[in-house]
Amino acid sequence: MSELRTFARISLPFASVGFINQASRIVVATLGPAIALEFGLSASGLGALAAVFFAAYALAQLPVGLAIDLHGPRVVQVALSLVAALGFTLCALAPDPLWLGLGRFVTGIGIAGALIGLMKANIQWYPPHRLAAVTGAGVFCGAAGGLVATLPVQAILPLVGWRGVFLGLAGLAVLAALWLRFAVPVAAPGAKARVRRPLGAEIAEVARIARHPVFVRTMPAVALLSAQVFTYQGLWAGPWLRDVGGLGDGARAGVLFCYALGIMAGQLCGGQLASAMQARGTDAMRLCYGGMAAMLAIQGVLIAQPQGCWRCPCCGSASHAPARRDRSPIPSWPSASRRS
Repeated sequence: MSELRTFARISLPFASVGFINQASRIVVATLGPAIALEFGLSASGLGALAAVFFAAYALAQLPVGLAIDLHGPRVVQVALSLVAALGFTLCALAPDPLWLGLGRFVTGIGIAGALIGLMKANIQWYPPHRLAAVTGAGVFCGAAGGLVATLPVQAILPLVGWRGVFLGLAGLAVLAALWLRFAVPVAAPGAKARVRRPLGAEIAEVARIARHPVFVRTMPAVALLSAQVFTYQGLWAGPWLRDVGGLGDGARAGVLFCYALGIMAGQLCGGQLASAMQARGTDAMRLCYGGMAAMLAIQGVLIAQPQGCWRCPCCGSASHAPARRDRSPIPSWPSASRRS
């Protein structure tokens, strides 16, 4: 099977979960004013909704990773997509902020395996030297969800309301689950049978990885850039553009749209560049360090001139390109995800 056909059959279905992941992160930044108006929420209340979402996302990472190792990415992602659909439905039907927060928490769990599932599937289906490029292309497709959650959602908001947007996301999550279930094979040709081990052994494996020098050396940079992406796009950017940048709803959605475009460009170009660097024997982490330096420079410009919102696309591209590509497998890495 050619790489393009493999991408269409394997990576794209998993990228559809990434699409929902990106949309669910950003959509509250677009819907925030309408939600705040209906429930009387302050800026801190909207921030709490984002915090609940990301807390669930973070708490689910290790359990989801273990489940994907034990049961495979297809099975786990189908289940998680249905959980995400439930979360979106709870948001759409929420009678008060408490139920809305519960819906966001459930949604955070449902989309927690989007990137892990894509990477695990790619590890099973592609040679190591192509993983960064293929994963970058997959995340590029998924990042389109960030585009949809900005200007397009702002355009349909008067027609369907914020509850209709959440119902639409619930429908997309169900479609993603069906696509994964019926399009993706259970295992790659020639794949080894999964080794079932006691839960305690799996937890010990995670602890061993956490102590590994490669993890200790690379984790701070990856965590910093990932946190910047999460907080910028899903929490800070919308209120900052309104309160500091002085932008209205339409203009704010337009800047967020451009920011999402920057993320997509960074994902695609960063993945290709990381694969090229690895092929030449160059440490792909240099890409991550360069992105951090670019982010620092852009922060300085934004502090000096807050009205310069046109820089946000550059910010998205600089922050996201290396933040993902440096997670491609490293020869000395003892990851449990390789067992199957």
